[in-house]
Amino acid sequence: MKTFFLFLMVLALLPACLHAQDEDYGYEYLEIGVGDGTHGSFKALINVIVDDNVFTGGYYYNARRSVNTPTDYSRGLLETYPLQGLSVGVLMYGKTFFVPAHIRRYTLKGGIALGDYVSCHDFAPGGYGTYRYKSSFTFTGGLILNPCMDLPIGGAFGFSLGLFSILTPIESTFGVECNIMIGNVCSPIRRPHYRG
Repeated sequence: MKTFFLFLMVLALLPACLHAQDEDYGYEYLEIGVGDGTHGSFKALINVIVDDNVFTGGYYYNARRSVNTPTDYSRGLLETYPLQGLSVGVLMYGKTFFVPAHIRRYTLKGGIALGDYVSCHDFAPGGYGTYRYKSSFTFTGGLILNPCMDLPIGGAFGFSLGLFSILTPIESTFGVECNIMIGNVCSPIRRPHYRG
């Protein structure tokens, strides 16, 4: 299922990428970031902006300490607590609103999220305050919302700040994120017209 979704994501973004190459106002860039809120978050997205339309595909990983973790659970020096959360691929569409100052732009996007819900269960004492447990993966799907403010710095680099929310029947996440943008972020010869 993951391979099929990856194929679908590439198929969906390919026409937008090809169209952006021919457009005077197209941008293609990678967005990598971390966030915090109900869950810790990591994301890696490919964004394609054509005129004021944005097409996005990529990956989100959201995790938090498992609610089933025993209170006396002891972790090692380089170990984490057992985690539960979402590992999903996303496809989004939205609109970009350019600010006349050429310093920033606002992007409102949303779409679908498909992937796995990871949970830990069946904790059993393992000695010395440690526990053995099992992890399970349940396929799930839902909606993702991701409004953000982009701050391009030059033509190939920038930052973005935003909110994220993934809503599924099993678990939902919400938080704030900070990202790095790399690629054709804001080429001076491709800046859009500003009316008024």
